[in-house]
Parts: sequence; structure tokens; C-alpha cells
Amino acid sequence: MWLRIEADTGRCAGAGMCALVGPALFDQTDDDGTVVILRRVVSGEAAELAVECAGNCPTGAISVRPVEEGSSAQVCHAPADPGA
Repeated sequence: MWLRIEADTGRCAGAGMCALVGPALFDQTDDDGTVVILRRVVSGEAAELAVECAGNCPTGAISVRPVEEGSSAQVCHAPADPGA
């Protein structure tokens, strides 16, 4: 199953649990520590890790949702654009 990772930077408190638990998926900004998504679409162990990180987020700023089968997002492996 493929999952799309999303983050609400307005809700993010910069606690850093996501970057600590999933450093391949998340980072933090230098200025205020808010979440930066490094990989928006994941599968396998990375998807399991994304679900764990979303569950650990103290403010609920991180969410994951299934990617529709056949979606072009499934083949996207490039890092996310932090400004998006």
C-alpha cells in the first residue's frame, strides 16, 4: 500500500518526534523547528514508519492517507518541496 504524508505546519509545535523517529521521512526547519516532509509518498516499511510518526505527533500535525491505486503519485520518489 502506498501512503501520502501530509503535514499542517500551522499546527506543528516543533517537538521533533517525527524527525527523531523517522529521519528519512521528516526534518525540521532551522528557524522554528516545524516539520519538513522529505518523502511525500511512501510504501512498505517507510509507510509503517510514517503511520508511527503520525501517531506520535503531539499536535496531530502529521497525517497519512492511502494513495489511490493507479495514481501517478505512486511513482514519485523525489523529495517533497518544503515550500509547497
